[in-house]
Amino acid sequence: MVRTAAARAATWPVRARGEGRGADIAVTAAAYAKLKVGEIRPIGIVAEKEAWPDLVAVAKLGAVNTWTGAEHQWQVLLTGLAIELRDGVATVTPRDNGAPCRTCGLQPLCRIEEAGLHTIGVDDD
Repeated sequence: MVRTAAARAATWPVRARGEGRGADIAVTAAAYAKLKVGEIRPIGIVAEKEAWPDLVAVAKLGAVNTWTGAEHQWQVLLTGLAIELRDGVATVTPRDNGAPCRTCGLQPLCRIEEAGLHTIGVDDD
């Protein structure tokens, strides 16, 4: 099963690979906007730091230190996620220690407690 930090941001590779497919545009960055009061900034990776200095250069990612390597890792990630989806895998894997539970609103459908994982309730502080 795919359980990496990259799985949290699976929309990055989907969008980056989709934007470049069938177009004469080379995609060399993947980012999203952090929109928090007092802190608005882009978060993501870029092939060459000079192209977008606010992002992390792919060369600093360790084992995946080229844009081609990042695209390959995304392909592996997306393939794994697609296989899990096809096979009906629906494991409960909340992130951020259940903090999203405060605003989720889907508690009647939630399986986090069933899986024995700690959650932060709506009224918890």
